[in-house]
Amino acid sequence: MTSEPDISEFNLFDPHTAANLVELFTRARAECPVARSEKNGGYYLVTRYEDCVAVGRDWETFASDRGRDIPPRPVTPMPPIHTDPPIQRDYRKLLNPFFSPKTVAEYEPQMHDVAARLVEKLAQKNSAEWIEEFAAALPAAVLSEMILNLDDPAEVDFALKSVYRVTHDMSEEAHHALADYVGSMLRSPKLPSIDRSGVLTAVVNGSVDGRPLTFQEQVGVVVLLIEGALDTTKATLGSILLRVAQRPELEQRLRDPGWIRTDLDEFFRYDSAVIGHGRKVTKRTVLNGQQLEEGDLVLVCWNSANRDESKFPNAHELDFERESNPHLTFGLGPHRCIGLNLARLTIKVAFEEVLARLTNFRLAEGFEEVWATGPSRQLTRLDVTYEVLS
Repeated sequence: MTSEPDISEFNLFDPHTAANLVELFTRARAECPVARSEKNGGYYLVTRYEDCVAVGRDWETFASDRGRDIPPRPVTPMPPIHTDPPIQRDYRKLLNPFFSPKTVAEYEPQMHDVAARLVEKLAQKNSAEWIEEFAAALPAAVLSEMILNLDDPAEVDFALKSVYRVTHDMSEEAHHALADYVGSMLRSPKLPSIDRSGVLTAVVNGSVDGRPLTFQEQVGVVVLLIEGALDTTKATLGSILLRVAQRPELEQRLRDPGWIRTDLDEFFRYDSAVIGHGRKVTKRTVLNGQQLEEGDLVLVCWNSANRDESKFPNAHELDFERESNPHLTFGLGPHRCIGLNLARLTIKVAFEEVLARLTNFRLAEGFEEVWATGPSRQLTRLDVTYEVLS
């Protein structure tokens, strides 16, 4: 018999927290919306929707450049997420052209080819471990073939495993290995000829605040792009199929081309991939009755905000009839996720190809739902069975 979860023991890298995340956040919103965790040196969890919005917009009081991750991960600064305006805007201007809806749409034909290859492998059998064989493999292929132009499968596998170890195991060794790899890639004399998307060249030649990016900044930007591309999209591909396997009637919704404009946002809200982001308080302030002092750390819990019953009626249900869905899965304010257009397109293409060949998804016998530790909400594995369409 497990003990009742205690918000004061909240720790993203504790399996007990991962297993009880929904319950912990529900209790915090009801009993103490700006709750204190004594783990990792102590910090506050911002759990209600309106409070998360207030913190997300007020970067002057709740700073990212001094907040970073809670608990601190062994990473070098990764602009633009570890910076604040005005310099944060310069980093975003540097990257925005490569992740605009128009630019991302150019990748769609190649995305379909990549997804179709992966689905064809699944179609040779009637069961799969979905996370490794598809949910992780597709974003990795998109990143490697379209953004970073990595031709060696071993390089892709290395990046994928490194990101997981850094994000979920806090591996300092894995972070340094990934940063070293990115550094060697940026220094390669072949970069101009192999940089198919142009994003790496833009980072190398870019400037912020009227000066060139330092080499450490260049590495940090690219490592952030890799982490974002490989981790959160994988998480969402996993959680969507979990819900389809649990509720087979949802498959028909995903077969309607219009699902991507409405239903996808409800999937995003219900299983928010990013649990939260750290901020540091820059001056004495009060948040929902809680006195905060300069230097205090807060974790802005986007995942909790998206289940806030005061904002979303029937918050603990997948409700595809909502009149509006202002979820915070991609954050808001200056740090709204730069890769959201790429993520949405990847998910759209993924299920178009999957449902063209596979149907009738079910959870495999004996499957147990286990959520990974770390700052992103994702399954450790997902064993499913299915039928292959002729």
